[in-house]
Amino acid sequence: MTNHLPMHADFAETTPENDQLGYAPLAENLSKSIERIVSTNGFVVAVTGGWGTGKTTTINFVRHYLEERKVPLELVDFNPWWFSGQEDLIRRLLETLTFRIQPETKIKAQLGEALTQLVDSLGGTPIQLKQSQTGYTVDLTKYPDLPSKLFQGPKDIPSLKAAVGNLLIETQMKFLVIVDDVDRLSSPEIRELFRAIKAIGDLPNVIYLLGFDPSIVSKAFDNMYPERGLDYLEKMIQVSFDLPVPNSDGISRILTHGLDELFSTLQIQNFDNNNFSKLYNTGIRQLLTSPRRAVRLLNALCLTIPAVVGEVKMSEFIAIEACRLFLPEVYQVLRMSKAEFAGHTTIGFGGASDEKLRAFHNNWLGRFNEADQEWIKEFFTELFPKFNFALNTHGYESEHLPEWRRELRVCSPDIFDVYFRFAKPDDTISSAELREFLMQIGARTSHETLLKYITSKTVHDKNWLWNLIERLSDHVESDLSPESAEYLLLTLLRGWTQYVYVPGTSQKVMWLQDNSVLLSGLIAKLFKRVPKGRRKALLIECLSKEFPPEYMLRLIIRIAKNHGKFQGIHNKEERDELLEEDEFLEVSSLFCEQILNLIQNQLILDSSVLAKLINAFNELDKEKMPLIVLTARRSLIGSVALMSQGLRETLSYTSNKAEQRFVVDLETVGKFISPELLQPAAIAAEFDSAMDDRSKEIAKAFLTQVENPSEQPKDDW
Repeated sequence: MTNHLPMHADFAETTPENDQLGYAPLAENLSKSIERIVSTNGFVVAVTGGWGTGKTTTINFVRHYLEERKVPLELVDFNPWWFSGQEDLIRRLLETLTFRIQPETKIKAQLGEALTQLVDSLGGTPIQLKQSQTGYTVDLTKYPDLPSKLFQGPKDIPSLKAAVGNLLIETQMKFLVIVDDVDRLSSPEIRELFRAIKAIGDLPNVIYLLGFDPSIVSKAFDNMYPERGLDYLEKMIQVSFDLPVPNSDGISRILTHGLDELFSTLQIQNFDNNNFSKLYNTGIRQLLTSPRRAVRLLNALCLTIPAVVGEVKMSEFIAIEACRLFLPEVYQVLRMSKAEFAGHTTIGFGGASDEKLRAFHNNWLGRFNEADQEWIKEFFTELFPKFNFALNTHGYESEHLPEWRRELRVCSPDIFDVYFRFAKPDDTISSAELREFLMQIGARTSHETLLKYITSKTVHDKNWLWNLIERLSDHVESDLSPESAEYLLLTLLRGWTQYVYVPGTSQKVMWLQDNSVLLSGLIAKLFKRVPKGRRKALLIECLSKEFPPEYMLRLIIRIAKNHGKFQGIHNKEERDELLEEDEFLEVSSLFCEQILNLIQNQLILDSSVLAKLINAFNELDKEKMPLIVLTARRSLIGSVALMSQGLRETLSYTSNKAEQRFVVDLETVGKFISPELLQPAAIAAEFDSAMDDRSKEIAKAFLTQVENPSEQPKDDW
């Protein structure tokens, strides 16, 4: 923060203009009452209330009104915790009065002298002795008045006190001695303070204004007067003003004012006021039982919010911080139980897992009384849909996860940890990074620059790329214009062909291939964001110019499913058509032409990629499949691709080791070509040094199946 907030745990307002609790009228009336007090025997007024209820604020307002009206009253602040011992307290209190007397008149000078004599009569600063060869001695250079004082006769303290009283009346000087936070003293110190006030409290024209919690102060006298501590206080205090419990509106104003100042300092925008209003009314209001708690929460937020700005939903973060401060036992359960609070629920399945979740939440809720349970349930229902499901069986499916993640809610499993670590996990993209990336897309930063940035992050942590793809998917519809969506689509299609070096090795990987399933979903969303009139032209441009069919495969399959292909949607009314029927036929025809061209010119060197393209061709243009099969058989790569139709990959465990195995589906292969016709190619591929290991293993598995068709291998899971 560039500017700090002027708040701390004991923050109290000093002027009525800042009154958030409605205490200003009470303070003004109290100040007028004090002004009218005429007492020849002193007077003690108390402002009482619990800790953090606004006693200091009220006393400050009284001072303000007295000074504003220029009431002829000497205001004296007395801090008893600076001193110890009854006699020392009396002396210090009289000294404080003496210091406020300006001897501009003879009578005031006499009053000052009389007070000084009274102070001296009560003893001075303790004399320090020093050890010598003959014993302990006094250094008279430090105490030049000591010899004369030792030979003075005994002093008549009551007479001196009476003289001070007469002079106070004669000078018409009035004092208001303010003693705040009496309840912070220890029990012995509280008793000493009241004894001191009792000893000199009958001095005329001296009014004492005390601030304390009577439930605490009375206990200091219970040892002396069992169960009659309050009675003792009533004897000491002439008038007591009990502060009402602060209403929630006043506390709300304190919090709102502090948040406005904090958000302004940190330049926080887009705060969800509606969501915060719900969270405040259901839970935060119950936790902020005093103004002091509101200020304590603001103090905490001053320290924690800067670390999470832009990474959390701010209204929910404030709610979680309130739990941390004022419901610490619940906070600990919450931070240690991510699975029980964050994420979605599957509606309609029920079973043991639901009962276990319900038992978990009922267990920690059972620590509270019924009244508290009600508002805590309502509070946590606003924060956690899974909690709502456990108690009310109102669930939310996984389709809500992208929305929760986009809104940075605490119920999102991907965001949950940030609320408790005050930082994002290292393997995730921050909201700030995501916003910067979206801005770069909007600014049409070059494809190469965007890919270089992604690559620099991905080679160090593959989870980062997975997280980026998910987060981008969340923002396609809300934060990307159609033009930006097309630009990002082209960037990702280019990136599909990018090879990068693994740090510290000579190995190269295609960084998008490991995330191809997740990426295809993002590409489909981006394509859907492109205006309908532009979609066919965009696909034709991609297929005609720079993107080989294998990189367009998943997008084409996604489009084809909406036209009844690849076991997709056959009912037209249920389709979300990305292309019109005639447009789809034109694009799929061009796609198939390119596949045929690649196979004829033997341009695909990866049998697994070719196998997928052959399967796609079969779905899109069955009439030309004989030509594809005939052309593919001319190369070993093509033959292995035909053997791979319907292929399953399994794991076999031997000696606690997992080995990859291939299960060939001869029935599926037979739909394209007789398996026996592929045997020579399989034998050649198994021993061809130019073939990759995967293709060799597939060829080997194919031969085994052809030679023993009745023995179908099983998965060893």
